[in-house]
Amino acid sequence: MLFVSLLSTSVIAQTTNPCNAEFNGQFLSSNVLQFNPVVTGDPAITHHYWLFGDGGSASTVVPVHTYLTTGSFTVKHYVYKTNLNGTVECRDSFSRVIQIACELVANFTFSPASTPLTFHFENTSFPILNTDSIRWTFGDGTNSNQLSPNHTYATPGTYTVCLRVQKRSLGGVTNCVREICKTIVVGTVCNIQAHFSWQADPVNGRKIIFTNQTISPTAAAIATWIFGDGTSATGWNAMHEYTLPGRYRVCLKVEAGPNCISYACDSITVTSPVCNVQAAFTWVADQVNTRKILFTNHTATTSAGATATWSFGDGTTGTGWNAIHEYSQPGRYYVCLRVQTAPNCISYKCDSITVHQVPPCQLQAHFIWRPDSANIQKIIFTNQTLSTTTGTAQWSFGDGTGSTAWNPVHEYAQPGRYYVCLRVQISPTCISYSCDSVIVHRPEPGCIEQSYFTFRHSNTDPQLYHFTPAFVNTTWQYTWTFGDGTGSHEISPNHRYLHSGNYTACLTVFRNVNCASTTCKPLNVITQPNCDNITVTYNYQRDPVLVNKLYFYAIANTTLTDQTWTITKLPATINTPPVILHQNNPSYIFMDTGYYRVCLRAVTVSGCVKEYCQVIHIERVVRTNACILQTYPNPASSQVSVIVLLSQPQLINVYVYNSLNVLVKEKHQAGVAGSNVVTLSIGDLVAGAYNIKVVRGNDVCYARFQKL
Repeated sequence: MLFVSLLSTSVIAQTTNPCNAEFNGQFLSSNVLQFNPVVTGDPAITHHYWLFGDGGSASTVVPVHTYLTTGSFTVKHYVYKTNLNGTVECRDSFSRVIQIACELVANFTFSPASTPLTFHFENTSFPILNTDSIRWTFGDGTNSNQLSPNHTYATPGTYTVCLRVQKRSLGGVTNCVREICKTIVVGTVCNIQAHFSWQADPVNGRKIIFTNQTISPTAAAIATWIFGDGTSATGWNAMHEYTLPGRYRVCLKVEAGPNCISYACDSITVTSPVCNVQAAFTWVADQVNTRKILFTNHTATTSAGATATWSFGDGTTGTGWNAIHEYSQPGRYYVCLRVQTAPNCISYKCDSITVHQVPPCQLQAHFIWRPDSANIQKIIFTNQTLSTTTGTAQWSFGDGTGSTAWNPVHEYAQPGRYYVCLRVQISPTCISYSCDSVIVHRPEPGCIEQSYFTFRHSNTDPQLYHFTPAFVNTTWQYTWTFGDGTGSHEISPNHRYLHSGNYTACLTVFRNVNCASTTCKPLNVITQPNCDNITVTYNYQRDPVLVNKLYFYAIANTTLTDQTWTITKLPATINTPPVILHQNNPSYIFMDTGYYRVCLRAVTVSGCVKEYCQVIHIERVVRTNACILQTYPNPASSQVSVIVLLSQPQLINVYVYNSLNVLVKEKHQAGVAGSNVVTLSIGDLVAGAYNIKVVRGNDVCYARFQKL
């Protein structure tokens, strides 16, 4: 289902300190979030800055942001407070990781039942709840809403069966729909068995003659050959010349009808003249930049036309007898050198190298500022960054302009608060930033403007309001009326309304006998929510394969803004501390059998805290050691690559499936011993999440990537 998960990276107790940067998120629609700070602070002196994790930002107190793609995003909130002179009194920052994704996977299996022309359809979609909408269409004009139905067809034939699963939120609004279709054959049998033989051409050993020995019940059968070197052909028999000698896995696919297909695969050996070249190389790190590696080719050859190709292990390649390559990140990389002295004479040398981090950057940018004594809208900036080497400075003044001077002077066109950043760089890898708020004052306001004000209610008590004048001067007289028969002469008072309703609050400011004004604003007071009327529970579902993996789903009669899950093995002891998951609707793999107490502590949008617990029994544990490969780049837009390591040359089969588990792309590539890079063109795929299955002999590995 489509959900938003808020996972904080730190825990900060709620407080009335205006520098507390903690915040919650509110789900407005499928991809729109409203972020609510726990403490907004006095807007005259408290400043907020947001980074939404997808390149977007905002400086409003309560921003609303739209995400254009699904995935994981780290939202950062910066708060700092200044006094009226512009001096920063305190700072704070807080981060949460949000997930926007649809985790539903629709799938089903089917098998013949004991009754003729009857099939049983098993719904294997996950996660599935009893609130989900299920709809089967059997391809013969009938349908069903059962979870796993039986269906009897009237006549034999080929039918397309579709399963549509629709997740529903607590309010009944559809957030996630998945559909999968499969073709079944009713009342027919496919007896075809693919088979072939091969032999090398007696003159040219790299030319192979393939003979199709399949017995087909129909003359219209189609044969497709996959030669194991990345090429293929159609035709009942085939002849193929290989560019390089080696061992290749050849497959024959015979189709006698839409639902009658058979495969046959076999390994063949392609020979060539003797090749005595032996690739060899050494490497050393640059003394100044340890991420720059110098590769020296030591291959012994007398061939003037010898060529060298390098694979640096980070997804990039290079040519040239020797090579220099700079890695973007430290780590361990598998580097391969390919040397070719003739069309049929190629040698590889691969080795692991360790790339170390460049020495740490000790640079710390810092600056101060002050207004010009003659023109308060002209600000003088002083760069106080300490550096042993000459660096460059780049300023952003917060009004769309900047400067590269070390100590610039900037005049603002309008008064206000501006977020100024200084970027200092002393080397390609040593950069430091410093940002601060600059207050540009305005002339004394006019008589009408002097009574402008703002107000806000407390996050914990919606009946408590704080009133703030737009201009503060201790020599002026302030008179507040709150619309409920009470008032105050404080400059910035707090007032709690006893009853809900619509009120008109007014501020009268008296500067002198010739300058006085009044401003009024309406406000709507809502009473404190009744937490006793709020209920919170949860359901869970076991994974159909990994039965000790459970998916948890919170259920409430109101919107939840925060979830904390505590999992305790029973009986609880000091040697088995509880597991705490601070995320929405998590999944968890239990590593041992027994009884567990699972508790949900939920915070509602109105601030109520509810807790619900139940005991869960884990009867069986399934161990899994899945082979997982990494893709790059990820996310990707035009192409994506995966690195496959082989102990010996063999065919690499790569299959790409979309989120509906439908095969959308495949590639077959001859692999060599060592590191192999398989690159797929994905420009024609729609945006979304995809799974990759890599088959190498009897081994199966998996990978994932996001298409932009």
